Amino acid sequence: MMMTATPTWAQNNTLKLPTPRLLGEWMTLHESLTKKIRARFPNVKMQLLSATAAPILKHESDFYQHSIYSHYWIRNILFYQENTPLVLGRSVIPCCNNSITATRGLLKLGAEPLGPIIFADPQTIRSQIHSACLTRPHPLINLAERYITQSINHLYARTSALTYKNVPLLITEAFLPELYAEPYEYTI
Repeated sequence: MMMTATPTWAQNNTLKLPTPRLLGEWMTLHESLTKKIRARFPNVKMQLLSATAAPILKHESDFYQHSIYSHYWIRNILFYQENTPLVLGRSVIPCCNNSITATRGLLKLGAEPLGPIIFADPQTIRSQIHSACLTRPHPLINLAERYITQSINHLYARTSALTYKNVPLLITEAFLPELYAEPYEYTI
């Protein structure tokens, strides 16, 4: 079962962002977002919103369409600092006997970030990062609005596939407005 509202995902070098310069810099980071967000926001915390078997979104289904997997573990998290939401993250971990063995630790992370674990493994491979401007009625906008004070019509996000212990993971990160709000007093 898939959820609806499909954005057009583009490689980062082809997506035109009519937004502040630093949003583009966040979206093109090739290393761990967790590491960079912790460097910029020293008191950042992560809240586990959900971790369960659940339906996948359309772009996730497109990625897994020719795979052997039929069940997926979905993990939604929120990075925030001082009650200000910054990034909404979504991880898709396929479930089958082989992948469960390889990714068992990922399924038990709780409120710990995924990035430091998968990027610590030198055999982790990350694909090209793709970006999109999500619009209503995309489920990530609905989820984001539960945690931010203003209504939003669009949300910029990036997605990429990672191969961790020979299991294809899909990570989507949606950047909330406070992450790239003026003034810019930092570099990433």
